Amino acid sequence: MAPHLQWLSVSEQSPLDRDGPVEVPFDPFDPAWISRPICERFDQIAGRHLEKTAVDDGEICFSYGEIQRASLVLARSIEARVPPGSPVGVLLEHSAFFAIAALACLRVGRPLVPIDPRHPAERNALIGLEAGLQAVISDRVEDELNGLFKRGVVGRRQLDRNCAGRSA
Repeated sequence: MAPHLQWLSVSEQSPLDRDGPVEVPFDPFDPAWISRPICERFDQIAGRHLEKTAVDDGEICFSYGEIQRASLVLARSIEARVPPGSPVGVLLEHSAFFAIAALACLRVGRPLVPIDPRHPAERNALIGLEAGLQAVISDRVEDELNGLFKRGVVGRRQLDRNCAGRSA
């Protein structure tokens, strides 16, 4: 363990947001939510904070409402293209768009397989083949993928449309 990190025992009863913003009240997680889909929890929070920033990657920032709307639109696209239970690859740089793609997959019950675009294309294609990907969400143009993912690609233009025309 890194010297600057320390574990807190249950007996210490220290809040998880210790040294966090004092002007924001701590909202404990209701144990009843543990068995509910994470999308329901996200939607509940989004309903309370529609205009607040949910994700900011340094280049683009999305509010809770924008992520909610974009993930619902993308979820419908995934549902139409990918059979139930089949995995979807997410080939995106670390960006605000990743949260939208992940939430969309979760909304429609499709497992997501994160794929690192910095890895060699052949390796990523093998991951796609081994995982049995039925589609890939990517911010690359389809030509760049050189047919590595045969089943379908939800490209950057689709992601941008899902985000109300916003682009990074």
